[in-house]
Amino acid sequence: IAAKLIDQIGPHAIVDTARRLGITSYLNPYPSLALGGSEVLLLELVSAYSTFANRGFRVEPIFVTKVLDRDGKVLEENVPRSRQVISEDVTYILVSLLEGVCRRGTAAAASSLGRPLAGKTGTTNDNTDALFIGFSPSLVAGVWVGYDENRKPIGPKETGSRAALPIWIDFMKEVLKDTPIEDFPVSPGVSFV
Repeated sequence: IAAKLIDQIGPHAIVDTARRLGITSYLNPYPSLALGGSEVLLLELVSAYSTFANRGFRVEPIFVTKVLDRDGKVLEENVPRSRQVISEDVTYILVSLLEGVCRRGTAAAASSLGRPLAGKTGTTNDNTDALFIGFSPSLVAGVWVGYDENRKPIGPKETGSRAALPIWIDFMKEVLKDTPIEDFPVSPGVSFV
């Protein structure tokens, strides 16, 4: 469906949307973009997916929120900036689709965590990279498996669901184990028929 969609709306519309979501890597504006024809950093992907978990608000990633001196005086403080880049209605539909990946798709093993989750697996040509970006309503995490040089395959059957997803599940199991189960909030503009 991604190839059909990019054919209908054009690759430049996809690039524009990716930019709004915080993707800064170079994206080839060709139909192959629908199938992952451009490399994107894991940080950019996790940041973009956090927009879905945040109901359409993109929060710029920051690594250091506060620096204190030994007396507790604030030397530096960075506050995340956010802005809405996708409507809440569209975001809910995207989240719903990505929940399907974790319920009955390539990431169905994530359902073993027994809570609402959404995400997407990815595998590059010749199995040189495998990834999974997934989220709960309050936490987004991504796993990439591959070689830095991207010259050789990680294994003939090492896909996103086989290589990256199990790592993500182990991580999420630990960070979510003592947290309440949350549902993804339904946008008030969405009707179920």
